[in-house]
Amino acid sequence: MAPKTKPPAAPATADADQATAAFAKVVKQALEQFHAPAWLGEQSPLASPYFLGERLPRPTATASVDTLLRGQALQQLLLEAADALVAHYVRWHQGQVWLELLQASYFSPTRLPVYKLIQQLNTSEAAYHRNQGYAIEHLAQVVIGRVKPALRLESVMPPATLVGRAEALTDLLTNLQLGKTVGISGAGGVGKTTLGQALAHTFAPQATFWYTFAPGLSDSLRSLLFALAYFLHKQAASALWSQLVADRGEIKAGKEGVALNLLRHDLASLGQHRVLLCFDEVDLLRPNESEAHAQLIPLLESLRGQVPLLYIGQKSRIATDLPYALTGLTLVDSAVLLQQAGIDLAQSELNRLYHGTEGNPRLLELFIALVFSRQRSGETNLKRE
Repeated sequence: MAPKTKPPAAPATADADQATAAFAKVVKQALEQFHAPAWLGEQSPLASPYFLGERLPRPTATASVDTLLRGQALQQLLLEAADALVAHYVRWHQGQVWLELLQASYFSPTRLPVYKLIQQLNTSEAAYHRNQGYAIEHLAQVVIGRVKPALRLESVMPPATLVGRAEALTDLLTNLQLGKTVGISGAGGVGKTTLGQALAHTFAPQATFWYTFAPGLSDSLRSLLFALAYFLHKQAASALWSQLVADRGEIKAGKEGVALNLLRHDLASLGQHRVLLCFDEVDLLRPNESEAHAQLIPLLESLRGQVPLLYIGQKSRIATDLPYALTGLTLVDSAVLLQQAGIDLAQSELNRLYHGTEGNPRLLELFIALVFSRQRSGETNLKRE
């Protein structure tokens, strides 16, 4: 057989090693049941819809058929990943050896006893078991790198307009580039999320994690960790994602600390790869009223200093390096916003509008919408209500 040398691996913590081993164990279990697609579809975490994602066919009429198809999709994934070992590890001349071992041990329709496999592969028993472990370990890495899970993270779209925030954008962006934690607070409608989206789009448009807390929907530790795990998996840091897949998408009771350690490991493994984590509506977290929220606050605070962070909410509930209180637009900027919409008011009308809105962008946008609505209905003059 080929050399005994094992390709070098990235430094890892004990928990990350355990997560990798747990995922490899799941892959080995799937290999051992390779010729039973119905069993794979029913029992293997790798055949779950959230993991296989785009590899799955459209939903079928019956659960039993759907289970079989998921098992078959997993079979195809394992075959493709095994073939890819040759290209992935050609540098160490091990990929072909591992492929042959996997084919003989698992993919062949006839399962041979180990002693016959050793003879067929022309190797020793010790070398066979050693290379079997390496083959499964690296097959697992290829598998997790090839899937596109059926999950959708919140997207970050650049705001159509950003009036009057150039100085704030520059100041906050500089702090984020230094790896600091920034908090944007302010009244509803003042433009916190809009400014945050502009920051994210400027800082790391392809590597921003945006998460909005919504009570009852996305305000649990599990939902946040699951979303973070998937995001980091997309950034090629998959320790936490591997563990979650191995545990069928659950964070087992008493294992929250392990999940947090894996999260920290993934963030550290990013190295120079720049990402930005943004959390919106953080003021909706009530740690004194909700046990779930009480679990979230320590997690959020533990991220400080590891990667650039942006917290957004009407009130600041989490410690930051730079708290920034956002206020309404100035009178001049309010006029610019209106002019961009094609509305040019007399100074007295502008002063009256500004007194009523205090430059709140959302209120100004409502005014703009009202003007257009009245224009469409044939009213050419705005009457003071």
